[in-house]
Amino acid sequence: MTKKKVAVCIGGYFNSFTDRRSKGTEGFKYIKEEILDKVDADVFIHSWDMEHKDIMLELYEPWLKGHKFEEQVNFSEVLSARGLKESELLENQRWNQGIYSRGNAWKNILGGAMAGRLPNCISLFNTRSNALKLRSAYEQQTGTVYDSVVLTRPDLGQINKGSTPAIRNISFDPEADMSKFYLADWKYFNEGLTDIWFYSSAENMDSFIDMDERVIEYYTKPITDGYLQSVMEGWRYSNDSDKSSNEIQKSEEDAVSTKKFQLWESVNVAMYYKWEFIVHNLHRKAVYLDMDKLG
Repeated sequence: MTKKKVAVCIGGYFNSFTDRRSKGTEGFKYIKEEILDKVDADVFIHSWDMEHKDIMLELYEPWLKGHKFEEQVNFSEVLSARGLKESELLENQRWNQGIYSRGNAWKNILGGAMAGRLPNCISLFNTRSNALKLRSAYEQQTGTVYDSVVLTRPDLGQINKGSTPAIRNISFDPEADMSKFYLADWKYFNEGLTDIWFYSSAENMDSFIDMDERVIEYYTKPITDGYLQSVMEGWRYSNDSDKSSNEIQKSEEDAVSTKKFQLWESVNVAMYYKWEFIVHNLHRKAVYLDMDKLG
């Protein structure tokens, strides 16, 4: 049987900043075993990690069709040039609440310039967008048609080992219906999405291209019924009395949107992904994979 043609788009640093055990070398072994060895794969990499450029190119060389390595962009300066001051967003912050409450692991990048939570988020969305763009450009240049696209990070399968649910792992089925959108299940969808991996059709995955620009515009060009209004007046698919009810997995008739957040809480990578997920109607195409049962 002919193997499926799959694009694997990888964005980010080779090793995790938040979990020192989570290394890109082991991530490569995992990606090879779980994806590359199963399909006819092409790999596209965007990374700010100049230190590990050579090892990444060496490891992925047999599958590599596009790559771009560059020095870390100072997204604090980018935001400032757009008139956006994170300090104004984070007034009255209390980071002991919410999913992403750990200490900032980017404090040593660019002399601390990337230590802000918003620059950190924009950097993530930018690198993943660029990985997707590399694939799109290759498609246009060569006429290649992919059966599916995987979007992930270099240390897939490694971060936070031992924690549950095992959202670090992927269950990639190249024969699945790619009109659907696949992601790991967890109990925090009322706040936001898991983001370690997604896979679907190229059309669905391209919903995340230029997400960095759109997130900036959530704040610089807020709109009626947009992200900020939803965050502060009733976050879509949330339940103020039950944070684990996963309203997004319910029918429209049964789901509620009753949790209200403060402005500082809007600076949240999981919430940004959830909003894009909803805006592009991916939540009605979603297949939530229970990694504990599958793994």
